[in-house]
Amino acid sequence: VAKEAYFTDQRGEAVSFELEIGRPEYEAAIADLVATTMRCCERALQRAQEIAGVALADVDHVILVGGSTRVPAVVEAVKRDLCAPSKSQAPLQEEVDTCVALGAAVHAAQLGGLRLGSTNAEGAVVSLLSPLVAKKAELKLTLEVEDAPEGTRSVCIADSEGGLAEHEITSVPSGKLRLTIPLGDEPEQRVQLELWGGGADPLAILPFALYRGDVRPRASSLSKPSVVAKDIAIEVLKAGRRERRVLVARGTGLPVKVDHRFYTADQSGAVVLRLLQNRLPIKTLVVSVPEGTEVGTPVDLELSCDESMRLEAKAKVAGQELWAQIEAAKLEAPESTQALDRLLEDAEGVGKQLWGREGNAYRRELEPLSTSLREAVAT
Repeated sequence: VAKEAYFTDQRGEAVSFELEIGRPEYEAAIADLVATTMRCCERALQRAQEIAGVALADVDHVILVGGSTRVPAVVEAVKRDLCAPSKSQAPLQEEVDTCVALGAAVHAAQLGGLRLGSTNAEGAVVSLLSPLVAKKAELKLTLEVEDAPEGTRSVCIADSEGGLAEHEITSVPSGKLRLTIPLGDEPEQRVQLELWGGGADPLAILPFALYRGDVRPRASSLSKPSVVAKDIAIEVLKAGRRERRVLVARGTGLPVKVDHRFYTADQSGAVVLRLLQNRLPIKTLVVSVPEGTEVGTPVDLELSCDESMRLEAKAKVAGQELWAQIEAAKLEAPESTQALDRLLEDAEGVGKQLWGREGNAYRRELEPLSTSLREAVAT
């Protein structure tokens, strides 16, 4: 085990050291973390029982993923607390790092869509902004043509039998285009995105796949597995104090739509609505209203959230209306392993500059994230 800047000497200088520890010492050191993990599992099972009536006795298999599940103490705790009361004799454990990477990739694709093409290939880049799976016979696809060969006039989704949907392109970038695509009965449908000009052949072809089915777990799991992980709330002023009022509670099944009415507290000429996820601000809506609007004027807020965690907010007050869409910010992925290492080193450097409770909390969050990213890249 190697630790850097773990503690300081009498002169305040960071001390680094290396030492060897045995299995008993290691298991004693992580015992509180293992116990905390099992308590988290117990809380999740309690929620499953409350929401869907699914108890531990209904669980068919317990699957271990992530590097820490290689630790014998973790496996023993899972066997004792989860496998024994369930239908599983022992936890399933195979390619634990790959499972994490694949799960993260699937989740990221569902939330952030898929990007097709390359400026180095056919000069075509198209972002698919909505999930590529639908339970019904039609899939509503939102896409944006970011780059295209000169002369491109339309985009078409086609399979081996011909075109399925088409949309005219008047400019590049195209802005958001919405197409409705019929799906077959097979769970996977290989299709291609074609960019057409005025000729007999497409200017660019970008293959991908659509899926017919449900990305949710099977019926033996939660009845509403697509849920809000953290409370979505609004900050309101009550008796001169700011309070957080939950609009969508954690664990709420998606999609969901909620309405909330509250009242103006002053005559400033604007209503400011701060939306929070847990306690972190995610969007501030400002609705202009006529100055002198009476205190106590109703403000109606409608909030909807789909299965990809895209939020839409509508606010109405004194005849004025505001609409906003809230999506996760797009981040550029590191171009190489070296770029990722530099990014993580910078983050770790920030942790060394923080002190006290703030520094401890930062490093506690960063260490497993950094380790997981490096394991995923190495896999």
